[in-house]
Parts: sequence; structure tokens; C-alpha cells
Amino acid sequence: MKLIMEGWRSFINEDEEMTKRASSPTKVGINKAEYQNQKKVLQDLIAQDYVAFVGELQKRIKDPKFRQFLNMGIEDRNMEDDLVGIAEGPIPVKDLKPTQSQIGLADSLGWVSQNKPTQAGETAAGDVADVGGPIITANGQYIVDGHHRWSQVFLLNPNASIPAIDFRIEGNPDAKSVLKLTQLAIAAVDRVLPLVPADAKTDIFATRGDPGAIKAILNKVVSDEMAQSLMKPYGARSKEEVINKITANAVGLFKRGTHNPDVPRKFMPQLDKVSAPSKKVAKIQAGDLNWNREA
Repeated sequence: MKLIMEGWRSFINEDEEMTKRASSPTKVGINKAEYQNQKKVLQDLIAQDYVAFVGELQKRIKDPKFRQFLNMGIEDRNMEDDLVGIAEGPIPVKDLKPTQSQIGLADSLGWVSQNKPTQAGETAAGDVADVGGPIITANGQYIVDGHHRWSQVFLLNPNASIPAIDFRIEGNPDAKSVLKLTQLAIAAVDRVLPLVPADAKTDIFATRGDPGAIKAILNKVVSDEMAQSLMKPYGARSKEEVINKITANAVGLFKRGTHNPDVPRKFMPQLDKVSAPSKKVAKIQAGDLNWNREA
């Protein structure tokens, strides 16, 4: 009985201390009333259309009170609502779905073609592709960040897998909700939302899946060295046959479509442009990001 009472007193003291911390002003004045105000700001923000959400978040993150609110996932005494599981490992590229409306063929293959042409052959022949680090995905299906590394692998070997850090989010959220969560993490950690436009001139969706249009682009993007590295795994005898194989893969990628045809690439999360992606991933995994609109 004594142990039970001591445990109960300890629980009460801890609860009172957390209540005190939650209701006391901080350096920027987040008291209980201001917390509720910022919570309403977040709810209204998340309710907006995705593109409008990004624009408004760019403005809101300049407010120190909103920034502190975003970083109170643990301090709000309801951490479980903000927890997101993290799994790391390879995912088949065929299982993943794009969440942006543009995927440039030059963005996908240009760098490897000019800088590491032999890596293309390794990707075509291998099971798990080496893309210089994991991409970011959600619930084993949505691509959050790393579209062009994913499309590089899909174009070269749609049967391969790609290393990924996968957000495991309860409630089966749609693609835009996943992107909003990621943008909130970037804003909380980096205090800015970097935007990067795509090479729209070589966008695969702009080709409408026409093999002739795709081949015309690939003939400019695929170097002779890259084609040479692909001949053996493809069983091809010429660069033309290599281009034909990649074209067939590109048509397959086009047919998959995108879950967000109204989201240009420049509004997509850029986890690696300011601080390391691991910092945003760690904040999400720890439940330290106050992102749940229902909380």
C-alpha cells in the first residue's frame, strides 16, 4: 500500500509539474490561451488546399509563436497524437507512387549519364539500387522526397528496389496530407520552405506517354558511355536498342500517373536543402512536431 501511495504521489507531482509548464509563459509567450490560438492557426492552415498551404506556411513560420507551437509536440502533454513510426529499408519501385505532377527525364537520368554512366548498368542488373542514400516515402506507397532518384531506378530497372526511409502514419492519410506533414517538419527545423522548380521541358507527363517524344528526349540525355553500360544487362546490341528499352520503361512510368496532378514540383518538400534530412526525420519520429490538426 505504501508503494502504491508513493507511486500515486509521484504521478500527481509529475502531472502538476507538466500542467505548470504547459500553462506558464515561455520566452516568446506561449501560455495556455496562446497555445489554443496557435492550435486554431494550424487547424485552419492544414485545411487549406495544398498549394495555398505551402504559401501560407512560408508566412506563418516567420512568427516565433507559431514556430514554438510547431516544436511543442512533446511539451503539449499529448505526444502520442504526434508520433509517426519510421521504417528503413528497400522498397520495390513498382510499389511507390509519385506525388508531384512533373518528373523530368533529364532530371532523372542526366546526372548519372554524365557523371556515373557505369552506375546505370549496375542499377539495371541489380536488385537494390545505389542512389546515394535513401529517399523519403510514406506508408510504403507515396514518394515524399526523392522523385527523380526513384524515377531513375524505374527507368533503368522497374524490377529493382530503392533504399527508403518510410513514414508509418496511422489513419491512412492521402498524399497531400503526407506532404503537409513533411513541410511542417521542414518549417519547424529549418524555418524556411525551399522551393525547387523542375525541368518542365523534359517532363514525362508532358509527353503524354508518346514513345516518339520520349525517345527524342532520351537521345539527348543518354550518353554513349551510359548506353554501353546498359547493353549487357539489357541484352542489347546498340544504343538504339538501349533507348528502346528505357522508352518502354518510361511509358510504364507514365501510365502510373501521379496522385497530385495539380502540384508542381516547386511546391514539393525539399528535406535536404537547408539542414540534413535526418534532422527532420528525427523530429517527426520523436513526436516533437506538433502537426496533428485534431489534437
